Amino acid sequence: MNRNIYIIISIALFALSYIFNYNDRRDELHDRINSEFKREAPTWGDSIMIIHDIYYYSSETESSGFPKNKNLYIEFEQGKIVISPKFYNPDNYATYQKDQIHISLLEDDEYHISTTDSLFKNMVTRLGIKADVATTVYAKSLFDMFISEDSMNVNAPYVRIFQAREVEGFTTDSVSLGICGQGKMVGTVNIPAIEIVKGMELLAKWQFAALALIALLYLPAIYVPKKLRYMHNVKFIGNSCIDFNTNTVYYWNGGKLSLTDKRAEVLKMFVDSAPEYRLLKEDICRRIWNRDGKDGQALYNVAMSELRSYLIAEDDSLELKTQPNEGVVLVVDKKRIRKFPLLHFIGRIKG
Repeated sequence: MNRNIYIIISIALFALSYIFNYNDRRDELHDRINSEFKREAPTWGDSIMIIHDIYYYSSETESSGFPKNKNLYIEFEQGKIVISPKFYNPDNYATYQKDQIHISLLEDDEYHISTTDSLFKNMVTRLGIKADVATTVYAKSLFDMFISEDSMNVNAPYVRIFQAREVEGFTTDSVSLGICGQGKMVGTVNIPAIEIVKGMELLAKWQFAALALIALLYLPAIYVPKKLRYMHNVKFIGNSCIDFNTNTVYYWNGGKLSLTDKRAEVLKMFVDSAPEYRLLKEDICRRIWNRDGKDGQALYNVAMSELRSYLIAEDDSLELKTQPNEGVVLVVDKKRIRKFPLLHFIGRIKG
C-alpha cells in the first residue's frame, strides 16, 4: 500500500466515523422524543376536551363506585357493551376516567388530531429540537372487540384512522388509548440533517476509534514497507553492518564510520559477490574508476589498504587476502561470527 492510498483510506475512515457520529446523535434525539411522547401522549385526551370545550359528565356516584372487580356497562345508541373485569379492571378512578375520555373521543369521532399534532410539536420544541412532526390515531370498534360479556376479540381490526397530515421519518412507539387498547397513537418525526449536525460532538468515540485504526494501519501500510525497503540496502558481513542508504559502517563494538561514495562502492562489490566474496582487480578498476587493471593499479592499492584499515582491522571475523595477478578475496571466519546481528544493530540503524 503506497502513501496516497493510505491517506485516502485514512480520510475515508475519518469521514465514516462522522457518519456513525451522526447516526448516534440522530438516535439520541429520537430516543428523547420517544420517551417524552410515551409519557405525555396519554394525557392529550384531557387537553382535547379542554381546548375544544367537550363536556364529560362524571357523577359523584361514578367516582366513588367505578367498576372495580365487576362488569363495566357502556351504553351507545346502537346498543350496550358489557366488559368483564377479567379483561378490564382499572386500579383507580383516575385511570378509569382517562379511559372513558378516550372512549368518548374515539367513538364520537372527536379525536382532534390537529390538536395532538400541535401538542406533539410543542413537546418536541420544549426538548430543544426543531423538527416536522405529526400524529396518527388508530381506533377499533368496541362492538368488534367485545362481542359478548365473556369474550374479547384481540384481533379486532382498526376501523377508524385520525390523521391530519403525513410526515416521513422516525416513528415513535405506539401509546395505548382507551379500554384494552381500543385505540393507539403514534408520532412521526422528521429532524432536518442540519439540526442533527449542530448537536454532534466534534470528537466522540467514533473519531477516537478511527484514529486508533488509522494508527494501527500505519504499521503494515507505511512503516513496515518503508522499513523493508530501507533494510534491503542494509547488509551484514562478518560482525559488521553496512547501511548503503547512508553509506555507514556499524561495528559490533559500537563504533561507526561514514564512507565516501567510492569506498562504499568498493564495499558494495564485495557484498554483492557473496558468498565467495572474490573480486578481480580488473573488475574493481573498471567499475570504480573506469580504468583497466594496469592504469588503475595505484588507486586499487589505496582502496584495498583503506578497506583493511576501516573494516578488517575493526572486525576480527574478516580477512582480506590478495591473489597475485587476479584480485582479492574477503574471507569470513564463521566461527568468529556472533549471533543475532540484526537484533544487535537494529537500534542503531537510522531507517
